[in-house]
Amino acid sequence: MKFYFSTRDIPALQGLPLTERVKLLDQAAKRLSVPEKTLLNVLKLLVIVPVFALILQTASN
Repeated sequence: MKFYFSTRDIPALQGLPLTERVKLLDQAAKRLSVPEKTLLNVLKLLVIVPVFALILQTASN
């Protein structure tokens, strides 16, 4: 599985202006089912929460 951190790196969207890339990604997001959206949101939380916990722990020390 490849992770794309920029829309410019997605092969199908290369060469398109930013507004078109955003529009196409928004359309794709609307096609996701509720379980897929939930799973993606949980995965995002699993990545973000430890980062903030580390920042809070570092700030308190």
